[in-house]
Formats: sequence, structure tokens, C-alpha cells
Amino acid sequence: MASSDQEWKLDAGTARLLPAGDEGIVKPLLLFSKAGPGATDLDALQARLYATTDSFGDAVRARGYDLILVGFDDGAAPLSDLADTVVDALRRTTAEQTGTAPLAVGGIGRGALAVRYALATAEYRQENHRAGTYFSFNGTAPAPEEDTELAVLGGWPRLPQKLKLVAGDVAGDQRDEDFDDTTAPADPGGLLIPAAQTSWLLDHLA
Repeated sequence: MASSDQEWKLDAGTARLLPAGDEGIVKPLLLFSKAGPGATDLDALQARLYATTDSFGDAVRARGYDLILVGFDDGAAPLSDLADTVVDALRRTTAEQTGTAPLAVGGIGRGALAVRYALATAEYRQENHRAGTYFSFNGTAPAPEEDTELAVLGGWPRLPQKLKLVAGDVAGDQRDEDFDDTTAPADPGGLLIPAAQTSWLLDHLA
């Protein structure tokens, strides 16, 4: 497992930095945790992402991406509050980043939905989120009231490419046609994110 000695305390969450090298944050890939009641266990999330030699974390590092894991203080908070944590993490990443590489930003489950909401909000406000890619892994579909809120914002962010990944039996996932590209569902095989889907994602980043 990779180790981290750097974390950012966000307004309602925590970001853990796992850079690819010693140059700081150069090519950021932000992964937002699956949201649920209580605070995210970043240690457990990190362990699952570095479970094997061909794991998600090692593959990301091998491609030169600086992995930033983001957890929520209360994953059961309203979607707009989770999105505020996403925005906080994006702003901190942009402030700390060396260079101008576009951000790869995505999440797992409801974390993916929070990222979608945050990016759509930024574009609605004409703010530069600097995301070149949005990716959804086993993304959660919005509840009816959340769908209404998203419709006001335009539904989806328009600027980043949108990638969809699914593993296992996921109910209520978002439609393929809402994404620019999708990969076939995969058996997790004991991994949080299957190795084949990790490779597909990294091959498709902007």
C-alpha cells in the first residue's frame, strides 16, 4: 500500500495526497469516495485501491497521475453540501498544482453524483473548474428532487468529457447516452475498481 503524509482538511471533508513523484501536484486525478452515513474512512478506501500489484492506485501512479482521495465528513449530507466539498477540493488542487494540466475528476457511487453536481454548478456560475474529464464509477442516479435541482443547472457539465464505468450488479445507474464514452460492466474480482477498467479510464483521460 502507498503511504501518505499529506492531507488537506476541507470545510466538510478531507483530501489525501498520493503524488506520483517529488514534484508536487502536477497531473491531478481526484477520486471522491462513495458517500454514506458518517465520515469516510480514507484508510480503508486507500487500502482497497492498493490491494494488489495491478491495483488502481499503482496504475494511476505508473501513468504519472497524482492521486487525490477525497472523503466526506458526513456522506449523508444533502447533495449540494457534498458538492461544496468537491468545489473546495478542486479549488485547493488548482491552487497547489504545478503547471496547467487539466484535472481528472470523478467519484464512486454518490460521490460521482456530487462531482457531477459540482461541475454543473461551476459552469452555471461561469466558473472555471478546469476539469478535462469527469468519470463516474458505479454512479448513483439522482433522486427526483435532486434531478430537478440538476435540471436548473443544465443537468450535466458540458465542458469535460464524461466517462462511465460500472462493475458488479449496479441498480439505478445513469444512462449510457448521458456519457461521451462507456466501458462494458466488469466483475470486480475482489477489487474496488477492476484492473481492466482502470486501464480503460487512464487511456481515455483528456
